[in-house]
Amino acid sequence: MVPEVAARTPDLQFVILVGAAVNWLRQGEFNTRAKLTHQGASESEIAAALDSHNATLQPLRDNATYEQYLATQHDSDPMSADRWNFVRKNYLSDVTGILPQVKVPVLLALGDDDLNVDVNETERVYRQLLPPQQLTVQRYPDASHNIVKADLDNDQNWRSTLVAVFAPRSLYALGIWKICGIMLRDSQCTKPDGCAATHHSAPGLG
Repeated sequence: MVPEVAARTPDLQFVILVGAAVNWLRQGEFNTRAKLTHQGASESEIAAALDSHNATLQPLRDNATYEQYLATQHDSDPMSADRWNFVRKNYLSDVTGILPQVKVPVLLALGDDDLNVDVNETERVYRQLLPPQQLTVQRYPDASHNIVKADLDNDQNWRSTLVAVFAPRSLYALGIWKICGIMLRDSQCTKPDGCAATHHSAPGLG
């Protein structure tokens, strides 16, 4: 969890967070609903997917072993053992406890068409817990979770591949590199280990 690293690493001069989530469990539910809504799923299909998602959580709540998890799964593509152990250690992650301990400048970059993270919740919580002189929030209309143009990222196809190969910088939302450069300049960062440009979001549970 990047805020935890930032809170415990006094040598950092700033942190850039892209598509940061607040709470792992809420992020997983949001991601499930948002992606299916984007794909045009019906309410009944979304409800069924959320039920399946919640069923995945029960072995975690029971502190089940990987073997016990597999025994409960009807999914054709269950998590690997490494993934299961990672999720088991992190699924209760929430930044609200650690965020007030972060003392370095924070740039929060959020895409308005993020299907992974509830960016409205993220902005609200970060503004509540960090002082305004420490936090810069940049919202990017029509940008995805990765601050890539949403039509290229949320609906990946042959056009996305062509742009990625022949014009990779044009994938990104207008202005993202400029604001990162400004933050780097203003930090007067001179030590490689004292600058943190970091992509952070809570991974899904699947």
